[in-house]
Amino acid sequence: MKIQQPNNPITQQPNNPITQQPNNLSTPLHLPWRVVQTRSRSEKKVAGWFDRLGIEYYLPLQKRKKQWSDRVKTVEEPLFSGYIFARFGESDRYSLLCTAGVVRIVSFGGTYAEMPEEQIKALRQMDYLDSDVIVVEAGLITGQDVMISSGPFKGLEGKLLRHDGKGKLLIEITAIGKGVVIELGRTKVTVRPHAEFA
Repeated sequence: MKIQQPNNPITQQPNNPITQQPNNLSTPLHLPWRVVQTRSRSEKKVAGWFDRLGIEYYLPLQKRKKQWSDRVKTVEEPLFSGYIFARFGESDRYSLLCTAGVVRIVSFGGTYAEMPEEQIKALRQMDYLDSDVIVVEAGLITGQDVMISSGPFKGLEGKLLRHDGKGKLLIEITAIGKGVVIELGRTKVTVRPHAEFA
């Protein structure tokens, strides 16, 4: 059976998907974040449909400069091309899968991939980054798993890429096999306790 989209399609993209509050405020907070794969260049369109359907979503964006023949313009593009994160119940799964632009809900071995809440929070806060990491604990080595112990990212776990006083932290988005490298300012990091991402 062919599923039709609403008669009045969305023609305007959400104002700022990275900070937009969900319309569906009744979405249980205990529901995990799922990873939804979209068609190429359809991430913002899917976000618009999710907003209309009341499905809670998060679409990380990054600003990039585009060069035209007569000017340079700053545009916002999806941080992860072809992916959007959503939190939904089983009753919304069918509507989500029938949304124009959606390819599938990412799964491994029959189980939906999940994004830890800590990683979603970290991505939401990327606009507040400074420049450098201050490594204060002796014995840290490149590639070691660490946890941020101060600042807006306190409690976030990642992998240390450099520790010469100007470190970088890798946030591994294992659900889609990608990672985000960030630089933090005036932030302390410590060796991560023996625990996996939630």
